[in-house]
Amino acid sequence: MMTTNAKKRIVLVGGSAVATLILLAAAQRPTRAQSADDAVRFKITSGGRDLYKMAIPLALGDKPSATTAQAVLSNDLSLSGFFRVLDPGSFLANLQAEQLVINPPDWRNVGAEGVVKARATAYGSDVKFEFRLFEVAKGDAPVLSKDYRGPMASARQLVHQFANEIVKYYTGEDSFFASKIAFGQGDGGKRRDIMVMDWDGYGPSAVTKSSQNILPTWSPTAAEIAFTSFINGKPDLFVVPAGGGKPRVLSARPGLNMGAAWSPDGSKIAATRIASAS
Repeated sequence: MMTTNAKKRIVLVGGSAVATLILLAAAQRPTRAQSADDAVRFKITSGGRDLYKMAIPLALGDKPSATTAQAVLSNDLSLSGFFRVLDPGSFLANLQAEQLVINPPDWRNVGAEGVVKARATAYGSDVKFEFRLFEVAKGDAPVLSKDYRGPMASARQLVHQFANEIVKYYTGEDSFFASKIAFGQGDGGKRRDIMVMDWDGYGPSAVTKSSQNILPTWSPTAAEIAFTSFINGKPDLFVVPAGGGKPRVLSARPGLNMGAAWSPDGSKIAATRIASAS
């Protein structure tokens, strides 16, 4: 079984998120007393787990929503670390004839182990997604079926939900595709706002509207964000709804108020206060 560790909320201070994995290896040169065979050698091999080959054809139905579904699912699953999403140009199946089922030999012949089929239907300002996950080795019956309906503006979030379901089906654990990132973004001058965006960088929006605002921290429920702001001319600690709104003061004690850390139940906040020099 695949395994993953889910992270519900990510806090980033800065304009971009960079995940870096560094492998450091130091090899000492042989001394005169050492032979060449005494030199330290490193051999790096793969972890021994092949990526699961997933086919994600263009969804049926409403073209803009179908394109969104294919793009978001492909990106989510590719970046999860468990799947290799196959090139749609290699697909042999007749997608219109198949509809929301599969002809297993057509998918087996392109190397697919799993297939995600979908249909997007527009209902005014809403969209409905019908998702089906197939394991090619198990035949033409879906192993996972989910339908979602919501505003067109929330189409990406609906697709992220199904990506989470796919990862949970294979690993038994929750995934992170519904996560949000909070970060500070400056305008090149004296203003710096707290921003919130989807985990994949889509849809950034400001939750503050003025002054210098830094060091955002999510509440345990992700409903609020604590941060340090100079809105009153000095570094006080505030909290604001994650969707934006009027900030309220948490700490305006003399000196620098910063570094909020919420208790697991959200009832308390620990913070750092650096007192002003007397």
